[in-house]
Amino acid sequence: MTGTSPDQTLLGYDIPLIPNHMGLSNNEGTERQLKIMKEQHEQAIQALNLIASKVPTLKARYKTGNQVWLEAMHLHLPHQKSKLISKCMGPSWINKVILPVAYQLALPIA
Repeated sequence: MTGTSPDQTLLGYDIPLIPNHMGLSNNEGTERQLKIMKEQHEQAIQALNLIASKVPTLKARYKTGNQVWLEAMHLHLPHQKSKLISKCMGPSWINKVILPVAYQLALPIA
Protein backbone atom coordinates (compact mmCIF):
# COMPACT_ATOMS: atom_id res chain seq x y z
CA MET A 1 0.00 0.00 0.00
CA THR A 2 2.78 2.43 0.81
CA GLY A 3 4.93 1.44 -2.17
CA THR A 4 7.92 0.83 0.10
CA SER A 5 9.45 -2.26 1.63
CA PRO A 6 8.71 -3.09 5.29
CA ASP A 7 12.32 -2.26 6.23
CA GLN A 8 12.11 1.10 4.52
CA THR A 9 8.80 1.86 6.21
CA LEU A 10 10.03 0.93 9.69
CA LEU A 11 13.69 1.97 9.53
CA GLY A 12 13.71 4.59 6.78
CA TYR A 13 16.18 2.63 4.62
CA ASP A 14 16.53 -0.77 2.95
CA ILE A 15 18.86 -3.35 4.44
CA PRO A 16 21.12 -4.75 1.68
CA LEU A 17 21.07 -8.51 1.17
CA ILE A 18 24.82 -8.61 0.68
CA PRO A 19 26.74 -5.70 2.23
CA ASN A 20 29.09 -3.86 -0.14
CA HIS A 21 31.69 -3.20 2.49
CA MET A 22 32.41 -5.27 5.53
CA GLY A 23 35.16 -5.08 8.05
CA LEU A 24 37.86 -7.69 8.12
CA SER A 25 36.91 -10.89 9.86
CA ASN A 26 39.03 -13.55 11.49
CA ASN A 27 36.39 -16.18 10.77
CA GLU A 28 37.32 -18.10 7.60
CA GLY A 29 33.89 -19.74 7.36
CA THR A 30 32.14 -16.38 7.34
CA GLU A 31 34.47 -14.99 4.69
CA ARG A 32 34.04 -18.12 2.54
CA GLN A 33 30.23 -18.00 2.86
CA LEU A 34 30.16 -14.28 2.00
CA LYS A 35 32.30 -14.93 -1.09
CA ILE A 36 29.95 -17.76 -2.18
CA MET A 37 26.89 -15.53 -1.66
CA LYS A 38 28.42 -12.75 -3.79
CA GLU A 39 29.31 -15.19 -6.59
CA GLN A 40 25.83 -16.74 -6.60
CA HIS A 41 24.25 -13.27 -6.55
CA GLU A 42 26.26 -12.27 -9.63
CA GLN A 43 25.36 -15.56 -11.37
CA ALA A 44 21.66 -14.98 -10.67
CA ILE A 45 21.84 -11.44 -12.07
CA GLN A 46 23.58 -12.69 -15.22
CA ALA A 47 21.01 -15.49 -15.68
CA LEU A 48 18.08 -13.10 -15.27
CA ASN A 49 19.59 -10.61 -17.71
CA LEU A 50 20.24 -13.37 -20.24
CA ILE A 51 16.66 -14.63 -20.07
CA ALA A 52 15.25 -11.09 -20.19
CA SER A 53 17.23 -10.33 -23.33
CA LYS A 54 15.90 -13.47 -25.09
CA VAL A 55 12.21 -13.02 -24.26
CA PRO A 56 10.38 -10.69 -26.67
CA THR A 57 8.42 -7.83 -25.15
CA LEU A 58 4.68 -8.36 -24.94
CA LYS A 59 2.19 -6.16 -26.71
CA ALA A 60 -0.74 -4.87 -24.72
CA ARG A 61 -3.83 -6.97 -25.37
CA TYR A 62 -6.28 -4.15 -24.68
CA LYS A 63 -6.26 -0.42 -25.42
CA THR A 64 -7.50 2.64 -23.54
CA GLY A 65 -11.27 2.84 -23.80
CA ASN A 66 -11.88 -0.91 -24.25
CA GLN A 67 -14.49 -2.57 -22.05
CA VAL A 68 -13.48 -5.68 -20.10
CA TRP A 69 -15.07 -8.04 -17.60
CA LEU A 70 -13.25 -8.95 -14.37
CA GLU A 71 -13.24 -12.41 -12.87
CA ALA A 72 -14.54 -12.04 -9.31
CA MET A 73 -12.52 -15.00 -8.02
CA HIS A 74 -9.63 -12.90 -6.66
CA LEU A 75 -11.59 -9.78 -5.77
CA HIS A 76 -12.23 -9.19 -2.09
CA LEU A 77 -15.91 -8.30 -1.92
CA PRO A 78 -18.02 -7.64 1.18
CA HIS A 79 -20.23 -10.72 0.75
CA GLN A 80 -20.63 -13.51 3.27
CA LYS A 81 -21.22 -16.30 0.77
CA SER A 82 -18.96 -16.24 -2.27
CA LYS A 83 -21.07 -18.82 -4.09
CA LEU A 84 -24.02 -16.38 -4.21
CA ILE A 85 -22.18 -13.51 -5.94
CA SER A 86 -21.71 -13.27 -9.69
CA LYS A 87 -18.61 -14.87 -11.17
CA CYS A 88 -17.73 -11.81 -13.29
CA MET A 89 -17.86 -8.08 -12.56
CA GLY A 90 -18.23 -5.47 -15.23
CA PRO A 91 -18.13 -4.12 -17.73
CA SER A 92 -15.18 -1.93 -16.74
CA TRP A 93 -13.45 0.59 -18.97
CA ILE A 94 -9.68 0.73 -19.34
CA ASN A 95 -8.42 4.21 -18.40
CA LYS A 96 -4.70 3.59 -18.80
CA VAL A 97 -2.32 0.85 -19.95
CA ILE A 98 0.31 0.62 -17.18
CA LEU A 99 2.19 -2.46 -18.50
CA PRO A 100 1.32 -4.94 -21.26
CA VAL A 101 -0.38 -7.07 -18.59
CA ALA A 102 -1.54 -4.35 -16.14
CA TYR A 103 -4.31 -1.85 -16.65
CA GLN A 104 -5.97 0.94 -14.69
CA LEU A 105 -9.73 0.47 -14.78
CA ALA A 106 -12.73 2.67 -14.25
CA LEU A 107 -14.94 0.34 -12.21
CA PRO A 108 -18.65 0.24 -12.96
CA ILE A 109 -21.10 1.82 -10.55
CA ALA A 110 -22.91 -1.07 -8.91
